[in-house]
Amino acid sequence: MKSVIEHIRSHLLNQFNDIIPIGKISLSEVEANRKKFDYFVELMNNRMCQGYFRYGRNEENEPAKIRYFEHILHCLDKYLQSGNQEFLVDAANSCRLEFMYPTAHKNPHFISGDDGEHAEEL
Repeated sequence: MKSVIEHIRSHLLNQFNDIIPIGKISLSEVEANRKKFDYFVELMNNRMCQGYFRYGRNEENEPAKIRYFEHILHCLDKYLQSGNQEFLVDAANSCRLEFMYPTAHKNPHFISGDDGEHAEEL
């Protein structure tokens, strides 16, 4: 008898005929990944709280205090140089702020779709 997860997985894979599963993922792997992501989000939120005291709040219809996109690139460069994952947390927060208070593009918008570009495997 199939487990609930196996049933859901089979159903989803049947909906997307062009997807070839790489392998089964166990519930313990899913839970471990969720815990890592929850920790990442906790770090992001802690640093956002710290930022409120350092930089103040962002307000709608007010100019941003930081050029978020430039800061994202700066943080990624610092991470590549040092390996310090703190810079990834800072980059993620800058992505969040750029999404909420766009500064880098004249016409920011969100349209969900498959543009054919995907992460490449190493």
